Amino acid sequence: MKKALALALLALASTHSLEARETTSGSIDRMVTYPDFGSGDTIVELSNRGSICYGYWIENKSQGHDTAMSALLAAFHSGKEVSIVGLEDSANKWDGSPGRHYCKLYAVDVRK
Repeated sequence: MKKALALALLALASTHSLEARETTSGSIDRMVTYPDFGSGDTIVELSNRGSICYGYWIENKSQGHDTAMSALLAAFHSGKEVSIVGLEDSANKWDGSPGRHYCKLYAVDVRK
């Protein structure tokens, strides 16, 4: 019984690790913040488009919002290439993009 409970808890804890992800690299071409949509959502578009993700989005109430926005803004202003990992499934598609698929931002990688 303890083993089954531990496996169930492990499965619940690792749901993000099972979600489909797409990684795209390029320079940030566009950032738009919507102060009155969602919880202050921001979208990001790169110079290269992913096969599924047209762009990426992050909500203001996200736990890592400030850190991710800092990395995104630094990359935007410096012109550095960035790699963004997005959650591509339909449950993580941004509500504000009826025609294009903006994936929920999962990770930002900025290199020197």
